Amino acid sequence: MLLDRSQMEQWADTYNAKGDFPLLIQKLVYASTPELTKCNIPFGSAVNMGGFDGEVESAKGSAYIPKGKCILEFGTNKDFKTKAEKDYTTRSKKDYEGLNKAETTFIFMTPRCWGNKKDWEEEKKKNSIWKDVRVYDSTLLVQWILSVPSVDIWFSRLVGMPVNNLISGSERLKEFLEWERIKLDASFFTAGREDIAMQLKDLITSPTIRAYRASSKEEALAFLLAVGKLFPENEQKNFYARTVVVDDKAAFRQMGVQCGMINLVPEFDDPSVLSQAVAHNKIVLVPLGPGDDFNLEVVELPSPDRFRLESALVKSGIEEEKAKRLVKDCSCNLTMIKKTLGFPIFQVDWLYNDDVIEIVPALIVERWNENCDGDKEVMASLSKMEYNDFQTSMIRWSQKPVPPVMPVGALWRITSPLSLWSDMSRLIRKEHIDELKALSVKVLSCEDDTYSHQLKQGLLNSLIILAWHGGQILKVECPSQKEVDDTLRQVVSGANACRWNSIATVLPLIAESSPSVFLAEVKRSLMEENSSVMSMFNEKEGIIAPESNHPYLLWALESLAWIPESLKDVTEILLMLSEKDPGGRLSNRPFNSLVDIFLPWLPHTTATIDQRLSIIDVLLKCDYSKNWDFLISLLPKRHAVSSGTHKLKWRGYDMVVPKGATDADIWKTTEFACEKLMAVYDGDDHRLAELIDKMEPIPYVFRKKLITWIKETVISLIGQFPETRKELRETLWYQNVIKTDNDLRMTETEISDIKSAHEALSPADIIEKNKWLFDEMSPKLPEEKRGENEKDIQYYIKVLDKMRGDTVKEWLDNLTIDNVLEIRKSVKEPYEYGRSLGCFYMTDGLTEKVLTLLGNQDERRFVNGYIRGYEGAAGEQGLINYFDGIRNELTEEKVAMFLLDMWPSPQLFGYIETLPGKIQTRYWTSYRGGTYGLYGENTLFVLNKLRSVGRSLDAMNGSWHYCKELPTSMLQDLLLECLSCSLDVNEKIDMLAVKSYMEELHKRSDADKEILFKLEWLFVPIMRHHFSKSDISLIYEKMTEKPQLFVELLTYLYRPEHETEAVINYVETEEDVTIKENNALRALYLLRNWNTIPGVDKDGNIDLGYLKKWTAKAVELAKEKDREKIAYHQIGELFAKYPEGVGNWPPMELFGLMEELNSEELFHNYNIGLFNKRGFTSRGGYDGGDIERNNAEYFDDLRKKCQLLYPRVAKVFSDLSEQYLGMAKEMDNQATIAKLDY
Repeated sequence: MLLDRSQMEQWADTYNAKGDFPLLIQKLVYASTPELTKCNIPFGSAVNMGGFDGEVESAKGSAYIPKGKCILEFGTNKDFKTKAEKDYTTRSKKDYEGLNKAETTFIFMTPRCWGNKKDWEEEKKKNSIWKDVRVYDSTLLVQWILSVPSVDIWFSRLVGMPVNNLISGSERLKEFLEWERIKLDASFFTAGREDIAMQLKDLITSPTIRAYRASSKEEALAFLLAVGKLFPENEQKNFYARTVVVDDKAAFRQMGVQCGMINLVPEFDDPSVLSQAVAHNKIVLVPLGPGDDFNLEVVELPSPDRFRLESALVKSGIEEEKAKRLVKDCSCNLTMIKKTLGFPIFQVDWLYNDDVIEIVPALIVERWNENCDGDKEVMASLSKMEYNDFQTSMIRWSQKPVPPVMPVGALWRITSPLSLWSDMSRLIRKEHIDELKALSVKVLSCEDDTYSHQLKQGLLNSLIILAWHGGQILKVECPSQKEVDDTLRQVVSGANACRWNSIATVLPLIAESSPSVFLAEVKRSLMEENSSVMSMFNEKEGIIAPESNHPYLLWALESLAWIPESLKDVTEILLMLSEKDPGGRLSNRPFNSLVDIFLPWLPHTTATIDQRLSIIDVLLKCDYSKNWDFLISLLPKRHAVSSGTHKLKWRGYDMVVPKGATDADIWKTTEFACEKLMAVYDGDDHRLAELIDKMEPIPYVFRKKLITWIKETVISLIGQFPETRKELRETLWYQNVIKTDNDLRMTETEISDIKSAHEALSPADIIEKNKWLFDEMSPKLPEEKRGENEKDIQYYIKVLDKMRGDTVKEWLDNLTIDNVLEIRKSVKEPYEYGRSLGCFYMTDGLTEKVLTLLGNQDERRFVNGYIRGYEGAAGEQGLINYFDGIRNELTEEKVAMFLLDMWPSPQLFGYIETLPGKIQTRYWTSYRGGTYGLYGENTLFVLNKLRSVGRSLDAMNGSWHYCKELPTSMLQDLLLECLSCSLDVNEKIDMLAVKSYMEELHKRSDADKEILFKLEWLFVPIMRHHFSKSDISLIYEKMTEKPQLFVELLTYLYRPEHETEAVINYVETEEDVTIKENNALRALYLLRNWNTIPGVDKDGNIDLGYLKKWTAKAVELAKEKDREKIAYHQIGELFAKYPEGVGNWPPMELFGLMEELNSEELFHNYNIGLFNKRGFTSRGGYDGGDIERNNAEYFDDLRKKCQLLYPRVAKVFSDLSEQYLGMAKEMDNQATIAKLDY
């Protein structure tokens, strides 16, 4: 029965009509008005807010809403004419900001019949106030409603009329999203499919038909209805107002011909009636399941994205941890997730097929890899059929709606293991369970690679499910936790090193399958003298970083730490492992795991604070060597971070994972740690220093108690405590430099107690008391800050120098010179000690005794400091005068050593020039003072002196920052000379220096081109990994001009294609070998990096005549040298380097030449060159093969352009496109596996 005006007029008398009428109009406007720019129609209780009843603006307009602005007024009561008159008069008289009435249409709407409405319209139009005046009464409104099916359905139900076989898109979507107390967010169905949703948004602007396939028809339907939630607000309302779901062919036929352009979604199977609707201006969106056939274009919906699916569940009010587990356990299958959440899901038909027993072998192993022969043998044995037949069966099952198995490349896996065990419980027999246990022992005990990692994972997943959930889901006697323990005990009991390492990658799952067996066996092994478990800590070099199996052991322990009952054993094992840890380059260490588990502000366990602290308290009595460090780790830290720990996969599904500790828990932990640290302290210097270092962030109430304890404790300590003294000094220094409002600032009482502790530890011995001043270059001083000088580095230096000077003076006043000199052996910075001591050069006999150490390499730093301290106190000339007086008493070697210990300066250089030549040579041969200051005459002087003693290489290495100022001749000479320098007196070549020199020479117009070409040629073997193309531009220029050079390089790098016996038997000298190796390196680098095609300019324009001539000559010469095929190889790679994307791309002239050359080697290497040109790709771990798909599409487009005229070139592009498609599929598979197994 169709809606008519009588139903509307009866409805107008109801109480709710006043509030719902505006909603009706809003739905009609959104559903039928294109390019809507404004729609403000309040409804419900908002109708009493005042102002216009409605404002609408459309850029295009429709049959009911004209183009431009419209003002809407409503009247639902029986005296609607009075309301219309009042509204018209009021709106016409009053001025409204931004409203031009001459360009605005006034529309009065009423759900009642207005017989003479045309007369009222004409009367008002004569006033010429509004652009147009209209009245929409019940007759017109019913016509409007009937033209919009979704509104027709909604309003018919509102007025109590039956609606069969039709439901609005928004109402049908609500059925998918809501069940009892659960309300899913619509993004649940669009997660990871947003791009397709946006394509659909563009598609529904004109009549069309498009099908969408998902893992079930219901999922595809839900997606089609959920996409509207991604649209902007106006477009979203328009989408749902125009979308109708039809579940009957007859209803679809009727809807297909009677309304305007709407979105029809058929929920029936017969597609024969669909195309007729498109002919009547409809958009048909067809949902399909895996087995549904459709002869028009079908969009395959990808699996939902794991992260977005988790986010959608969180938006739906599900806790993040539970959301992650749901997505993981159900392998991103939406139907399975909804089933787990409690939504009513109709049982899939295939579950009751007679052949469903075929799935049981797959269910037992959960996953397998058909690239592994061992896995295939297992599946063949379990299924009692040939593997190919079993595979065919699995393919058929993977194509069912809500499939039980899914292939990802070579990997097969159960879609949702826990759900399938439950669904198939009626078919599971005891023999199946026995097969699982026996197979688990067999596969996990195998210490080679007979079986895949995936098969081991799958068997353990099945054991965990049965141990943890079997009692609730299976109808047969299920293996208890004890039986699973007995099964895995056969695998790990008494395991040797080989066994532990063979099962390392699945240790987290073994631990979760049988926590007690795993923990007991690890602990037993650790108590042995030669622990087999510790073999997993052996590191070996990996491709990028070191590799070791011990992280799997730590992840297993971290996962069990989430279980309160296992926490004590895990903690004890980690303490034992920390003691035995051999260390290594990997950051995963046992102690780090222990710290993360008990992290005070973010514990990685569900144990309560009291449980955690009681476990620590018990283990403190066991005297583990890491107990002190463990307690220290419980103290507060600033800016602490954590990357989390490994989590359980199946157990503890409903475990409440803490999101962080409460302030009370952190407070309690800190109090516990402080009390225990004070109680267990054993008088060790390092430990006390470590505690002092961690004090500042501790809350005041505990810190005050701790500092008082430290003050009292240090009084009773016996012996030297240098580390503790250092930490106390640095604490005082830090408290002096931070601001008073800093939250780490201590109170004056605390600072006073720290000072007292520092003074109490100050040694009575005058040497030990202040020797610390010479243990660091810049020690932190426990000095009070002095006004503005506190940030003045010069002030610090003055204070430090004075303290050092006062200390040295005290030692000189109270000790013999020999004793003072002896101190140099015990300080950590002998240079600083020597420099301070040198200031007292006037002390009788001091300098003479120091100079007896001159020339002793072990004393070099001390003597160097002393001479520079002397120079600083006496002045440069004063030291030179002293030296001149004693020079004749010293050997030539000691003279040179003395001069080398002085500060280099023009004055010193001038003095050295007056000395004998042998001394000058010794000085400049050992000189390490650099080129001294800013560029100038002194720079050239030093460089030439270094060159004069054969140190051109050092001269170049030390002067690259002057290369812009140096004369061209100096640049050329140093480069030429440095290659023949002896490393006996030179450092190794500095690649940065060579590169800087070469870059600068290429910019110099006065550079000798022949010398520069020679330098390029000479330096290629050394600098091949550091040069840029511009650094060897002359070589490449000559290669494009002379094919002879190109062929010469080929002969350096490749053997002749037909080697003669004489060549094979030729005996090479050592010099011959060196020359050949260097030439081969030159050729390899130059050919690999050459990308300038002869005759092709920088814009890609081709001089075809020149290129043909060059190529012909190159091939001719290569043929003479018996390297014709090799030449084609290189030319093919070179042609692949033609610049893509320039105006001349694709270069048809080049393709024509390639077809003329018609060389298999050329086309083969052209393919390789184009592939290698794309280089290394990087992407997120879950991004799939989009990069490769884009490349495949790119090369396929090139194939289409070339296939008619250049078929062999087109074949190259075709091969590349297929190769990239294969790689894209492989990357998709890897991404899918990564998402499912995270």
